[in-house]
Amino acid sequence: TKIPVYHESLDDIIGVVYLKDLFLQPENLKMIIRDVMFIPETKRSLSLLRSFKKKNTSIAIVIDEYGGTAGLVTTEDLIEELVGEIIDEYDAAEIHVRKIKDNIFSVNARIEPEQLKEEIGVEIPEGEYDTLAGFILNYLGHIPKREESFEYNGIRFEVTRASRRKVDWVRLILPS
Repeated sequence: TKIPVYHESLDDIIGVVYLKDLFLQPENLKMIIRDVMFIPETKRSLSLLRSFKKKNTSIAIVIDEYGGTAGLVTTEDLIEELVGEIIDEYDAAEIHVRKIKDNIFSVNARIEPEQLKEEIGVEIPEGEYDTLAGFILNYLGHIPKREESFEYNGIRFEVTRASRRKVDWVRLILPS
């Protein structure tokens, strides 16, 4: 695992630290900071894969047009975009749906719309999102707080776990 290191703000990333290097208990963090590749948001996937191979790295910091940090990308991210989700030995099997009663389900907000339809027959409209959480954010226009609820197509959506930045779990109450 690689962790970006910044100086004063996220827009001033100075390198990455490998988690395994932290176990060496360095006297100073600067001793284990490694160089990181910076790429523009516009860099093409295939070109980035070639750059990763050429520089023997698997992580890059994505920079926006103003020089600010837009995010980071890894080799795994690129491959998953091409072939779909990759489950590795560090990924725990994720439970997406728990049945509470015949018509009540606790649902992990990271569930994809197709899987939601497959598992409990609930359809949400297509949109610019990949998860139930994305649908909820899109539908409400804001990040809901815990216990906030709404109805869509006769289904009651109740947010049961959320943080300031995301929705984690939702209770779905289907019509009886």
